[in-house]
Amino acid sequence: MLKLLYEITHATTYDYVGNVSVSHHLVRLAPRQSGKQNCIAHELVVSPNAATVNTHHDYFGNLSHFVAVETAHQQLVIKSQSRVAVLPAFIPEPLETPPWEKVRARSRSDHSGKALEAHEFLYPSALIPPAAEFADYSRPSFARGRPVLDAVTDLTRRIHKDFIFDATATTVATPVLEVFKQRLEMPLRREHIVAWRLNWLPNRAPNA
Repeated sequence: MLKLLYEITHATTYDYVGNVSVSHHLVRLAPRQSGKQNCIAHELVVSPNAATVNTHHDYFGNLSHFVAVETAHQQLVIKSQSRVAVLPAFIPEPLETPPWEKVRARSRSDHSGKALEAHEFLYPSALIPPAAEFADYSRPSFARGRPVLDAVTDLTRRIHKDFIFDATATTVATPVLEVFKQRLEMPLRREHIVAWRLNWLPNRAPNA
């Protein structure tokens, strides 16, 4: 089977107003190992040189680097270079996947292997609590007995159609429910258009 070989470079630069005497960083830039993905080589370069670099795998299996820089600096550069071989992903036919109810039941009852990974996403988080609004929105995509991948694909299509990206509307700390409620109050203006794929909706942009 044909593999795709990727050479990946990622660089992050921090510029500080004054000298920083000590800085600690947790870096997750190493590609993961999986059945379809093989990280052949990975190198992390820190400038100025780090006094300490320790590695560990976090709960989700990501290779993490703890980096401590103990030299006074006004700029910090962290550069990751990787070589990754990737096999083509197997994508099943949406209509041939199990009914979504069956997948839901297994995610609730089976706490082993891949089912356990899905089970963990059933619980609320600080920014994503259960809400009736989410259920009402997703319900049209999840008709009784509908194959799960077909349902998820339809839900993804609707989200792409119904939500408008606005970099100024929220922050990473904005609760998802607030974002959800704002979607009908965010008119698409000319300055929001970043690609032809966005839909122009003049009736929702009175001053555009």
